[in-house]
Amino acid sequence: MIIRDIVEEHADEIAALWMLRSVAVKAPHYSLADLAELDERVNAHISGLRLGESIAWEASLQALETREPGELFTAATLAFKAANPAWISEVMSVVKDAPDTRRGLVSALGWLEKAEVKALVKRFLKSKSTLQRYAGIAGCAVHRVNPGNALAAALTAEDPALRARGLRAAGELGRVDLQGQLAEHFVSDEPACRFWAAWSAGLLGDRARAVQVLQKFLTDDTEFLQPALQLLARIMAPAEARKLFNGVARQNGELRAVTIAAGATGDPAYLPWLLKQMQVAELARAAGEAFTLISGLDLARQAMEAEEPEAFAAGPEEDLDAGDIGMDDDEDLPWPDTAKVQAWWKKRQSRFAPGQRFLLGRPIDARTCRGVLNLGLQRQRAAAALELALLHPETPLFETRAPGFRQPLL
Repeated sequence: MIIRDIVEEHADEIAALWMLRSVAVKAPHYSLADLAELDERVNAHISGLRLGESIAWEASLQALETREPGELFTAATLAFKAANPAWISEVMSVVKDAPDTRRGLVSALGWLEKAEVKALVKRFLKSKSTLQRYAGIAGCAVHRVNPGNALAAALTAEDPALRARGLRAAGELGRVDLQGQLAEHFVSDEPACRFWAAWSAGLLGDRARAVQVLQKFLTDDTEFLQPALQLLARIMAPAEARKLFNGVARQNGELRAVTIAAGATGDPAYLPWLLKQMQVAELARAAGEAFTLISGLDLARQAMEAEEPEAFAAGPEEDLDAGDIGMDDDEDLPWPDTAKVQAWWKKRQSRFAPGQRFLLGRPIDARTCRGVLNLGLQRQRAAAALELALLHPETPLFETRAPGFRQPLL
């Protein structure tokens, strides 16, 4: 009973920590060192779980009844490490019944070392099962391993989820040879397929046609609006991007999304505008983050933080019937002291040459991007990874969500 209690505690902790890291990998205040520390905690619990493997599987299987991705990650990691066919079959069965748990499945494949999942992924890629082929493509993508002809085959699959994952993987893996096939999906009936085809094409250098498709995802507030804007801000001509931003802000009221995208442009011409947005409580922290992404000004380290406005309210409502109960997206960002930032900018604006793009205060080139990948915060690192991929379309997009303890080796 004592062993079972300990094993169940390990399983619970893994699921909880996985949920925490799923937020941390895209958080504005997590560094690579912070992520590595969190991931070492996950690994410690996985090691504890494996000490009582059979009992651990029973506990994981019971936890899977919740159909949550964190619990799926726990069970999948245990099954894959043990290379137990029956356990793997059980995991895949749960994912088939509860598609939302796919995140946990792919995360487990990415968590383990390449050597640990190589044989399994190969088997998945050759399977007749659509889900297993999806897992095979995703497993290769998260490890940035080229699956060869299996990827081209995925682009013609009947299943839209498999097609979309393959289209996304083409960009992540730098498969410039697939640009012709990507273009065939620009008119797909499936939004996810259209988006990931255009996103990958834009990343791989097919800018003109990709821009046209991506712009169509800015008309509604969907899961694709923000990533579409993030890429468009980086690949469009400055004048065209400005027109686009004005249209999105005016027609959709997506001023926050535009504020974030302004930082992605790397264009110092937006810094005075971002200073103005800092005076609007709802936009202040996002504008501060965008200002930092271009200029390199660290609000916290350089004592340019202000107190939260007294009248400002964000985050979950106490009354569940009140409407939006989502968390504040800017919760972990500092409030900028506009006056101090303005003074800082007046002294340094001559350093930012018009027409040049900047990332954290430095002109964007491969050396700058690698430096940010080493020392930046997670959102900044994701930006650097995109910039580096745009500079070298034939190379894989760096995976900033990989286990923190492994990333320095990449």
